[in-house]
Amino acid sequence: EIRPRRAQHRNAWFRPGECLRLIYDELRDASEPLSTRDLAERIISRRAIRLDDERSRDLIQHTILSSLNREGATLTRLQRGGTMCWQLAQAA
Repeated sequence: EIRPRRAQHRNAWFRPGECLRLIYDELRDASEPLSTRDLAERIISRRAIRLDDERSRDLIQHTILSSLNREGATLTRLQRGGTMCWQLAQAA
């Protein structure tokens, strides 16, 4: 019995793979590890995304966090002052 394929839900803000590329660009340029919120703010301003409400900002931040969690080998997660921060693994 062959199961049907799950429908892929596309993101309204990023093309496939674009979110992770933007994350790498921001982390490469950063002088210190960045929190998920900082990454979200930088990517929102870089892409000039217009946000109508706080919920949209939270959804973008959640999208970025999901991309960060999926990409485990090349990123390092650090805890600084109760906040989870990220940096590239070779910089660790």
